[in-house]
Amino acid sequence: PSLVGSEMCKETGQGLADYLNVDRSALSKELGKMRDEGILTTRKNAFTLYGLSHEPLLYVSFSKAFH
Repeated sequence: PSLVGSEMCKETGQGLADYLNVDRSALSKELGKMRDEGILTTRKNAFTLYGLSHEPLLYVSFSKAFH
């Protein structure tokens, strides 16, 4: 499914958890581990996922523009 215009694009972590059909607290814990390992960065309502050679692989932004 498309990320743009979907319910996933809420401004909360619950929106992403709902989209992935996982518990929000479990998702938050795993995202925290990824941040600690340096493969994920977060900034306000956006995150970037990095590959093995530290190149950006995915950028996702949850903004009001998607609603």
